[in-house]
Amino acid sequence: MKYTITVVFVLFYACAGTVLGQTAPNLLADSSFEEWGGDTSSTNWATFGNVICESTSPRTKSCMVKIYGNFKNEVNESGIYQDVPAAEGKRYEVTAYLRQNSDDHLAGDNKAWVKLEFFNADRSTRLVTFESQVKLDAKSPSKKYMFISTGPTLAPKGTAFARAVVLIQQSSDNAAGAVLVDDVSLKQVP
Repeated sequence: MKYTITVVFVLFYACAGTVLGQTAPNLLADSSFEEWGGDTSSTNWATFGNVICESTSPRTKSCMVKIYGNFKNEVNESGIYQDVPAAEGKRYEVTAYLRQNSDDHLAGDNKAWVKLEFFNADRSTRLVTFESQVKLDAKSPSKKYMFISTGPTLAPKGTAFARAVVLIQQSSDNAAGAVLVDDVSLKQVP
């Protein structure tokens, strides 16, 4: 009897460890931009402002996205986003790797970060937005990808979609700089 209980106990913890040790799947399509399909168009990602796909300094594989300001003499934003089905009461997290190169370092008050937005079924109402506390800015190092995360967030009542957003905000003085983005993730987390 003692042997049977020990075997069952060991098997239970071995199976539980396997399940608990698995990472949640990434819900985003083309999270490392390999299927982008040209400099400025993607079948998986929506864009706003100035966004291009390049192979200058990818973190993984062969492509990454470069995002930079619109030079409009006013505060403006450029970025990418992708929507996936989501459910209220579940927890989600957006993560990405952001980098700036020394030859195009963010200047002035320019900054880049990730957001997680929740929408209703017809996407006419944004229910809530969560932003990463850490932002890439002029004080951030060059030539090094930084891991940026919203942290786990709870989808509010009425949620039907979650939106992963990566963006740069350019200051009104047209300050220079671009952010490179790779390996974006949107996961449902425990």
